Amino acid sequence: MTISKLTRNGLDKLRCSAGLGCLALAAALSAQGAPLTPGEPIVLEKTTGKFDFIRIDAAKRRLLLAHTGNKSFEVFDPSNKVLETWTTVPATNPHGMALVPDSETVLVAGGSGKLALINRSSGKMVASADIAPRVDEMAYDPGLHTAYCASAQGKISVVDVASDKLTAVGDVPTTSGLKSIAVDTKTHTVWTAYAKGDQSFVQPFTPGK
Repeated sequence: MTISKLTRNGLDKLRCSAGLGCLALAAALSAQGAPLTPGEPIVLEKTTGKFDFIRIDAAKRRLLLAHTGNKSFEVFDPSNKVLETWTTVPATNPHGMALVPDSETVLVAGGSGKLALINRSSGKMVASADIAPRVDEMAYDPGLHTAYCASAQGKISVVDVASDKLTAVGDVPTTSGLKSIAVDTKTHTVWTAYAKGDQSFVQPFTPGK
């Protein structure tokens, strides 16, 4: 028997014997190729309006929500579908937030010009500090224990973060309307992104010694 016949016979046997198995494999591969499979939407009772930021507290398996439409900070437990509203006063109208990975706390920046440090287990306010008003995004550098809050007033508010204390270091001037900020936790460089006229920019900032 020639190699070509062997190959052809082998393919014929594969086609005949595989049957539904091939179809099942194709279906499995197709399912694996799906980028996301949607679940059912969950209605959040007794709350309305749009959200600004969402973060995941992986350790406690909860969602942390800056709910600008409701001007509140909310915590959602997907396992029992319980929604809690935590006070962030004096950091009212919460926007940006950042988990503090080396502690049980989360930072919440209020549009009111205050940064709050909140215990992620109890929801208790631990500390607060002054920042520039109209902060949108914020970033936290766990290596330097420092928070950076981007204000639309053209300032980056810098705050030292301790386990139970926040200390405002000062404001760094930047472009007006700033909203986007991130920190490289390896180099500790702070990056911002903004637009001016018909041009777009990114700008690095190096922390002081």
